[in-house]
Amino acid sequence: MTSKKLTTQTRPTYAEAFDSKVLAQYPVEAQVALLELIQSAESKNTKKATAQAVRHYVEVWNGPLPCTPTDLSFYLNEYARRPSEESPESAVLDKRRNKNLKGFSIATLEQRRSLFGSWHKRTFGDNPNNSDAVRATMRSIRVSCGEPQEQANALPMRILKNAEEKLRRNRQIALEHDDRQSMLKFSRNRALLLTAFWFGLRASELVNLRIKDVEMFWDEDPPWMRVTIRRSKTDREGRGQKKLFEAYPTKHLCPIYAIRQWKEDRFQGVSDERSTDGLLPLFSKVDRWGNVWTKNINANSMNTLIEKLFTVDTQAAHDRYTSHSMRRGLANWMDQEDGNQKDIMEWIGWRDPRTALRYLDARHSSPTSLTKAKLAKGRKDESDNS
Repeated sequence: MTSKKLTTQTRPTYAEAFDSKVLAQYPVEAQVALLELIQSAESKNTKKATAQAVRHYVEVWNGPLPCTPTDLSFYLNEYARRPSEESPESAVLDKRRNKNLKGFSIATLEQRRSLFGSWHKRTFGDNPNNSDAVRATMRSIRVSCGEPQEQANALPMRILKNAEEKLRRNRQIALEHDDRQSMLKFSRNRALLLTAFWFGLRASELVNLRIKDVEMFWDEDPPWMRVTIRRSKTDREGRGQKKLFEAYPTKHLCPIYAIRQWKEDRFQGVSDERSTDGLLPLFSKVDRWGNVWTKNINANSMNTLIEKLFTVDTQAAHDRYTSHSMRRGLANWMDQEDGNQKDIMEWIGWRDPRTALRYLDARHSSPTSLTKAKLAKGRKDESDNS
């Protein structure tokens, strides 16, 4: 099956959401406009992941269409990653980059079967996932192939400080040597690093920020900023989210000052939003000639960029840090600073408490922490009695 034919075939219609007889009473143009409106509510990442799932089933596995529950069960069994298929840990630093591994993790299988099932229902009218055969197959795969879900390493504050210091120092050196291209990159990366960490942003949220989405209030004491996140992974209805951030006491670690410096470097001293195009991406690509592009950085390149930022720390060379590392690092920092779980979930953007508990290292629930708390309470009671 050719890619062109498959692209046409995988286009979702969403017509099953309406009564076909009633829908047919309206003009074709009106039907198309309504269905395209509904389709536009689906995120680009979901559309891309759906296309990948369908293409893998059709082109790689040569699966038949329409797909029966039996077909889907055989497909899931074929691509379930068995523990014996994994390479030794010493030979693979990152499983996601090991091209020799056959099959998918359970989380990926679950995602693909869900997306494929939704597409199949839109295209052929039924979802093969709604069968006892597929449910039993996935249950067996979880039992035989289950393993702890991989998580991004939490970024410690120590490594964040080292990376920021290195970027700040390199920017100053580039400025003194009149190296505008390097100066812009160091300035942008520093602002990007601090913004990603303190706001706990996903890569897609970070690269989609526009200049107008960041408002500074310098006349207040202390200064503060408001960041508008127009769309996120968990914001299905596109309501947006506003985050307020007061200036951090340690100035060189504060995203407010880092963003202001990046904008002044980028626009050669002009930081007033009224003098610049607010629709421009906040973080843009800098080419080899020192030109700042009008397009944002590709979200797929974000983790590679973030990994390079932390190679400045020799102790971090054995670990990999991604945008999720910053989210998890901030959550753990807030937890260590005695932030409550509700505030952490609201700031990071988690809806499910189980997700938050998975990301947190849960130091406060360890036996040592409980023992320390009990001893501290005992010392306080003794001082009160005396």
